[in-house]
Amino acid sequence: MQNAGLEAPSDNPDSAGSSQDNPIDLDEAGNEGVPKKRRLGGQSAIAGYMDRAMSQKEKETADIYLLRFLVHAGIAFRASEHPYLEAWAHVLRSTYNLPSRYVLTEKYLPGEEARVISEDIQRLKGMSLLTMMTDGWEDDLRRALYGTLLAELGSRPIVLGLEDISGQRATAERLLEVVELALKKKGVSAKQLVCLVTDNPTTMRAFRRLFQAKYPWVLTTYCFLHALNTNVGRISSHPAAKETLSVNAKIVLFFNSSHYWKGQLDLIKRRLGIKRGLKTHTATRWYSLILQAVSVQEHRTALRELCVRDDAQQSTNGYSVIKADVVRAVLDATHWQRNAQLIRLCKPLVDAIGNLENRDASLADCMLELIAAAQKMATMAIEPMDDLGFTHHAQRTVRRGFHEMNTDLHWFALFLHPLGRRLAVSSATNSRKVTDAFRIALDLAKSWNWSEESAKQLIADIQQYTNGEAPFSGGIADAKSWWSGPLINSKAHPIKAMALRIFSIVPHSAEIERLFSNLGGVQSVKRCRLSVPHMETLGILRNQYNDDLTGGATVRRQHAHMHTRDSKGLDLDKLTSLTTNWTLNTPSASENTDEDALQGPEGITSEDIDRAFAELDQIRMEDGSGDGLSDDVAVETVYAVSELAKVQAGEGIKPIEEVAAEHDGAPGSSQWDPKSLLRSLGM
Repeated sequence: MQNAGLEAPSDNPDSAGSSQDNPIDLDEAGNEGVPKKRRLGGQSAIAGYMDRAMSQKEKETADIYLLRFLVHAGIAFRASEHPYLEAWAHVLRSTYNLPSRYVLTEKYLPGEEARVISEDIQRLKGMSLLTMMTDGWEDDLRRALYGTLLAELGSRPIVLGLEDISGQRATAERLLEVVELALKKKGVSAKQLVCLVTDNPTTMRAFRRLFQAKYPWVLTTYCFLHALNTNVGRISSHPAAKETLSVNAKIVLFFNSSHYWKGQLDLIKRRLGIKRGLKTHTATRWYSLILQAVSVQEHRTALRELCVRDDAQQSTNGYSVIKADVVRAVLDATHWQRNAQLIRLCKPLVDAIGNLENRDASLADCMLELIAAAQKMATMAIEPMDDLGFTHHAQRTVRRGFHEMNTDLHWFALFLHPLGRRLAVSSATNSRKVTDAFRIALDLAKSWNWSEESAKQLIADIQQYTNGEAPFSGGIADAKSWWSGPLINSKAHPIKAMALRIFSIVPHSAEIERLFSNLGGVQSVKRCRLSVPHMETLGILRNQYNDDLTGGATVRRQHAHMHTRDSKGLDLDKLTSLTTNWTLNTPSASENTDEDALQGPEGITSEDIDRAFAELDQIRMEDGSGDGLSDDVAVETVYAVSELAKVQAGEGIKPIEEVAAEHDGAPGSSQWDPKSLLRSLGM
């Protein structure tokens, strides 16, 4: 092998690894002293001091680890033949020859794929409460790829496969064929599914209806994160917001494209302690426009300092200046006021997206975040220079989105959460009632082929549960754990079986987006001709390797604009805030992290933004979904949280006996007379 100009490893075993085995002492003057003898915690194998030929098993193990590294890091297989990598491997082990890319792709890659698929099939055999999600993606070769995977709440998803439908119509019927083929790939029965989750364009809505008609026991719902993201886009569709977003894009485009002025901006940023850069916009994420607005707002002082310089506005010795329209935008106070208003109005929804983008989030968590965001919008103070039309548009948009997303299934999940039942059923004007829980539960029982006897007991269970009667008293933040406990017998109380199904649903399709993100990392300018089967293989392997490296731990996403919670289950602080502090006030007119994945060169134009807004019209909720209320109905009339001030963090409904005796033996109970009290009241 060529050593690429590096000195060949010595054949003398005494010299092998000398820099580690015999570290050199330096005195204060920096001179070499006597070599130290390495201290070992125990016996050391002789292989640590001398090289030897590797056994076939050791060679194959090393080759497989190299394959896993290349796949997970998204590095082309031809890198295994790079002279420097070969030289590095020979320094470590002179007898180890790296496998060629042919050996990696033809021998080890199929074996790894077979191993992972076999493990997935075995794992799937014991799973029966799976959520299926599917979505489409256009790769760098403009191929229309549809990915399908299965997930359980709180665990790693299982990739079923990719299907190329380029040149075909993506109809609901074709998508049904795609997911059925994906299920067959790993021997999964539709009986193992509890829910189907997709985003919400017209085709996907039709596909969900078609799927449920064929498999009536499978629940179907929209992706909650996509719905929140869509509402961010709708808020941003106001003319004032669109103009602000276009100006932000113009500022980011200029400074990320000019090496000189970007460098000058970086110098000012370092002096001011600004750590984040100007963010790019991701076409599929409306909330990334808000993150971009946040990054621009953080750079206001630095941008202004740069744009008022003489050489920024007037050319000196023929050098380039900052574009005049960029200078005007940076020095325009109105733009910064509108940008700050845009951030304030969209931040509740953006924070909700960040809080829910994890594997632990349940349907009840989604509803709690939605209610909290609606509360923040309803009580948001209007600042002196705000555009009132924009504020009213945003509040109306959130109310409309709230009513669309407040479906029977999502409300029922909140009702079944032991800490959320009093939030779900109240005396509010438009609150759903216990009778709605009866109706929803019976519809589910019928679709799951429950007996009439079980249905009758289910109604009795719901009534007991609503009242907090044993064994349904109390509650904890993690609803699934509470329902899984031994105190409630599932045979005697069928509501337990229903609740466990509901709390097994993964309410969003973030995992399919992660799959496409991984595949996007695999494709590159130098590696863009991968076949669809190869991309499917790499996607399956990367999904498995991610789980191996995290030890199966649930990944909680972190964003630069906020911090997600470390614990799973209902957010007790948020629940307490909702049930104690929601009072509708009239708005008063007086009133540091690492770079995230959104940083990079910005190429979006105002035309791109207009085109994206036009696509919002294709994203709607199903007819008849939600609670059926108009956007002029205030949220607090649907969830009367002001009546639930007694709900404390971690405190469930008290048993009836305890409530009945709550006022017994109160201080001063023997110091008053009924007749005297009536007279004092004028009766």
